[in-house]
Amino acid sequence: MKHLLVAGMLLAAVPALAADPLPRAAPDTLGFSPDRLARIGSTIDAE
Repeated sequence: MKHLLVAGMLLAAVPALAADPLPRAAPDTLGFSPDRLARIGSTIDAE
């Protein structure tokens, strides 16, 4: 039974591995403030 579960999980992961990577863009071109994003990162690192 465990073998079927592992095989199913591996088969479900194949499409994700075969997909094209997501495109990258600068935060300000997408409407995000780079300064505010940096503050979020430092806040999370402080936790």
